[in-house]
Amino acid sequence: MSTFLESVTKMIMLDRGLAHARPYLIAEAVRLERLAADLRYMAAGVYPPVAEIDQAPVIDQWTLATRSMVSLVGLGTGHPHLGDGPIRTTEIWAIDTTAGWARTLSRLYVLGQAAGRGREN
Repeated sequence: MSTFLESVTKMIMLDRGLAHARPYLIAEAVRLERLAADLRYMAAGVYPPVAEIDQAPVIDQWTLATRSMVSLVGLGTGHPHLGDGPIRTTEIWAIDTTAGWARTLSRLYVLGQAAGRGREN
């Protein structure tokens, strides 16, 4: 049975240890490296190649939609762009609440005091 967090994101929970998470970390790294390469090709004006279009799946009856992504909200301190105060992060890719950190799409965060509780780490 999947949890709410598993149903809305591919966030990798490291609380159960690195050995459990290693295959997921590697798979996500490969997936993101492919995306980054594709974005570089797009920026150079050479994407997508015809051969890739010919093999891509087709989606009919399509429309644009939004998806829920898990992020952090709270009081930030020392954020290089948002400064200090209320913030919402980009989506979480990996989190270890026991060790007290979260890696979002854009950066690493230290988990301070959780809402309604004491410090997590």
